[in-house]
Amino acid sequence: MCGISGYFGKQKINDNFIHRTLNLMKKRGPDSQNFWQHSNNNSNVVLLHSRLNIIDLNDRANQPLKIGHYILIFNGEIYNYIELRKNLKKKNIKLKTTSDTEVLLWFFKIYGEKCVNYFEGMWSFVIYNQQTNEAFLSRDRFGEKPLFYYYDNENFYFGSEIKFIFSLLNRKLPVNRELISEFLLKGYRFLFKKNQTFFEKINFLENGHSMVISNNQITKCFRHYKPNKFEKLKNINEIIKEAKRKLLKSMKIRMRSDVPVAFCLSGGIDSASLVSISCKELGINAKTFSIIDSDPRYNEYENIMETVKDTGCDNQMIKLNDIDFFDHLRKLIKYHSSPISTISYFVHSLISREASSQGYKVIISGTGADEIFTGYYDHYLYHLSSLSTKKSYDQNLKFWEKNIKKIIRNPILREPLSFSNKLLYEENISKHVFDSSEKFKKFCKINNNEKFFEKKEYKNLLRNRMFNELFYEVVPVILYEDDLNSMMNSIENRSPYLDSQLYEFSLSIPAENLIQNGYNKFILRESMKGILNEKVRTDIQKKGFNASIQTLINLKDNSIRDQILDDSSGISEFVNLNEISKILNVEKIDNSFNKFIFNFINCKIFLDEWT
Repeated sequence: MCGISGYFGKQKINDNFIHRTLNLMKKRGPDSQNFWQHSNNNSNVVLLHSRLNIIDLNDRANQPLKIGHYILIFNGEIYNYIELRKNLKKKNIKLKTTSDTEVLLWFFKIYGEKCVNYFEGMWSFVIYNQQTNEAFLSRDRFGEKPLFYYYDNENFYFGSEIKFIFSLLNRKLPVNRELISEFLLKGYRFLFKKNQTFFEKINFLENGHSMVISNNQITKCFRHYKPNKFEKLKNINEIIKEAKRKLLKSMKIRMRSDVPVAFCLSGGIDSASLVSISCKELGINAKTFSIIDSDPRYNEYENIMETVKDTGCDNQMIKLNDIDFFDHLRKLIKYHSSPISTISYFVHSLISREASSQGYKVIISGTGADEIFTGYYDHYLYHLSSLSTKKSYDQNLKFWEKNIKKIIRNPILREPLSFSNKLLYEENISKHVFDSSEKFKKFCKINNNEKFFEKKEYKNLLRNRMFNELFYEVVPVILYEDDLNSMMNSIENRSPYLDSQLYEFSLSIPAENLIQNGYNKFILRESMKGILNEKVRTDIQKKGFNASIQTLINLKDNSIRDQILDDSSGISEFVNLNEISKILNVEKIDNSFNKFIFNFINCKIFLDEWT
């Protein structure tokens, strides 16, 4: 896990800019910083790298790594590098390190652009061919590792973080005011549906894509990953057995590390399953970190303790009321170069900070399980809409009404027919995904009327929703925030559910089997029998990794209110401060306004820091 940045173009990059950028990259890679520079006729190349030692701690594995006329800078992990090494040894290739970095570059030398098809892992990397003046850039299937760029048809700047680009460019670019407006009105799900960021002209290489730069020009950009489609499995017992096997395999290779590994542990089935696998199946005495919120809507203490007692893992709980909210949020926004998407990622950053202070360099999280196995309340309604027989519909509806309806607050999701046909789906999906945006219009001065849209990949509503959440709406936001939160503290974040073989296997599960007997994540729950404690395994309520804004700050405190409503940043261009002041007087803020106030504070601080 590391940081990368660089430049292809006609200009000569000032040495001071290079060293300044390397200094900015130290948090991503405190163990080594270096660069490679080359001029060829009318073309200049600079490749910068900062290293966080995870695999092969020896200096021999430092980057940029050069083999022949190929130079590599790489951020991420190729988890199956041990198996790939055996392939190289059969070809009589003598390796000089035990790192996955060297394996990656050799595979490119042998297989070219198709090398990525062999990798199981997370990556963003750049390989420059000194002979042809051509560079190959690639990003992993799910987009776990970021790669931003600025391109003006003559100069190409790139980096793991936007501020690295600004440093090499020697100037900031204007903020994307349209995206700020959309974020305030529609929330986080809109952020990665288009190739844009909170700064104008800064784009990102999309997940599962590769790009070729030749003579300083983008000559090719293509999608290298499209999931393999398998024949639908019919035997439910075989499905459960194979799900368990695939998840255990994913966990096993993601525990490969030459430094200590820790876990995020919430009260839900996703992270608790990973901790339980680690302790019971892999024989690892896991160190875990958890967040405790005093608000009962988000407090997961009981479930967390069930997993701790069952596995015997070493757990540390972090209490939210011990945090200096504004100080910490300002530091996060300055480092992220963007508003923080939701309260969840403010909370997550506290785990990374604590784990780093105790010497951990790798942390495991449960990202992706909701989108692969079904995890959200709306999934039940998409599931109901696609059931093929009246008998199965009636049975599932009965389970839903008994177990789920009573814990749902959203009126759209309390109506089982909300997505029962195309017209209802199109009418309700936008209202639901852009949760409460109609409420927020009176607070926002710039109301963008762009309608909700989604990629059409599957005819089945549930499958298509999960696909959009995984690749465009939810997981990209989580991965963006998780990467920055962890790297701000020099920690690598790993996500075992984001395994290509596990994901592609999940596509072979008939959609009707994903939810059964009133339980979402039915296949995951059944596969964890005997591994995960029963209290968590059978808990149907989803609290999510969240917190209340009223836990984090006292909105009744006049000094805090003055700070929130101060207009020195120019936030009043986007919102009506008088209307916002009225929300602050509410005794108990509901969940939707909880999100809105947090987003408003974020945008205000972002404008303070970056304009």
